[in-house]
Amino acid sequence: MNLNEFSTRIVRYLKEDTTSANISYIPGGFSSTRSAIAALSKVKKDWNITILDQGDLYEVAFENSLKIGINKEDYKEFNEKVLQIEGLTQIDLTQMLNEEVNTFTEDTVAETQIALTEKLVRIPQVQVILKSVAAWKREFPGSVVQPYPKCAISTSTYYKDVEKISKQLAASGEIGNMQLIVDGIENATALNTVPPLSQYEYLVGDIFKSTYEGIPLEFHSFVNLSFRVTQFIIVENEALLDELEYYSRIIKIAGTVVYPIQGIFNNTFFGNIRATIDDLPEVSK
Repeated sequence: MNLNEFSTRIVRYLKEDTTSANISYIPGGFSSTRSAIAALSKVKKDWNITILDQGDLYEVAFENSLKIGINKEDYKEFNEKVLQIEGLTQIDLTQMLNEEVNTFTEDTVAETQIALTEKLVRIPQVQVILKSVAAWKREFPGSVVQPYPKCAISTSTYYKDVEKISKQLAASGEIGNMQLIVDGIENATALNTVPPLSQYEYLVGDIFKSTYEGIPLEFHSFVNLSFRVTQFIIVENEALLDELEYYSRIIKIAGTVVYPIQGIFNNTFFGNIRATIDDLPEVSK
């Protein structure tokens, strides 16, 4: 359960029940106890508190809304790790709520970064892109990445771009958007309505400009925000295009653009292009 769900549940309980909500502080249970207290600030900022000695424990009451039982041996830890209450009769919870929200935001940003790095690369469509890029660069070393501003994450600057997106999300404070991105990546569902990704046409990919034996080639390989793969090759050489018609069972040629019939190139086709160029007469290159 995340912070918002926990806090909402506590607040709903406080509003529906006129008696105190009772919880016990468990050593080490800083997060859940802090969340329960931070939820009170959604009701109001300032709270009267009473601390009653009940033998082996202290009963800390936030008016008639929340009571926390704390074993005396854990009381020092509670004051150090959860909330400083010793000697107080009134407390302002605003700072605690802000700290709780900041901590939760940092955790959610970290979770988003993990989703964009570790989980995203395991999606089959993204693996296709990464393997295609590696295969193309093997066949055509020296290929240069052409920046494409409508793509969120470049394969050449993957982690830098992920960090940039994560920082944009953190700065916006839109935790809900972070969670939508995490869920979208985990379930491979469309992200085209989720800022800041919604400003892009593609999620991952690149354009590679290559020259082999004097013939310019341009390889486009992307996954869009609905996790659909787009690939094609621009060939600016009529003789090469004529020879590539031999592979018409797996490719389609429209003008100077070569498309994979199945939507995704078989990576061995890149080697076929190279071999075809090698076999061209010098006058055609």
